[in-house]
Amino acid sequence: MGADFLCFVIGMPIGQEPDWDIDDKQWKEAAETWIERRGEKGETDVDDVVKHLKEQVEDVRFAWNGGYVRDAAVFERGHEKLLVTGGLSWGDDPTETFTAIQDLYDSGLIDVLGFEKSPDGGFMEKLDPLLKKVEERGLKKEADDIKTIFHQFGASRLFR
Repeated sequence: MGADFLCFVIGMPIGQEPDWDIDDKQWKEAAETWIERRGEKGETDVDDVVKHLKEQVEDVRFAWNGGYVRDAAVFERGHEKLLVTGGLSWGDDPTETFTAIQDLYDSGLIDVLGFEKSPDGGFMEKLDPLLKKVEERGLKKEADDIKTIFHQFGASRLFR
């Protein structure tokens, strides 16, 4: 079994800032969404998740605002400001910032904060349906080749 490289890139146009002012209703909705997506309905207290999500948002905010974190980088590319984190994974999240961003996605807070989820223009969102169709035809090697090409092309678009 090998390691996978996992990476998150979130961003927004330079000069625009995340909407860090999240109201109580949004926190509660985010916690309920997080619980549902994690399959923990009835097992996890909403207030505990709200507290956890607030900590995760503060961690992302610290990194976004230039605070020193070892596992993420913030830089400007063209007209965008981007936060990048990731690394090798053997089943666990590769970094703490990666986990925080995953929680933003799982709770829907990524949208509330106003981050662009696909700085690559949504190019990679087309990958999974395409791979599924190719694999359904029994073409596993071809699907792996397509995945490699998509990732290389997607990375070249993102880091041009």
